[in-house]
Amino acid sequence: MLQESFIRIKSIEYDLQKTKKALLATASKQVELADSLESLKVTSLTRGTSSCWPRIKSYTPGR
Repeated sequence: MLQESFIRIKSIEYDLQKTKKALLATASKQVELADSLESLKVTSLTRGTSSCWPRIKSYTPGR
């Protein structure tokens, strides 16, 4: 019975290590995506537009 408990503990430790690796990878990817989003925001501000659609400078109804 003691041996079974020891094996179960080792299995849980292994699962925890896998979870830790997955969490670290996810956090790293989240930081990467946040940096990328910030870069896109800065780029759109320097271009003067926040949309991929061109802005119409003036609009006259009926034309």
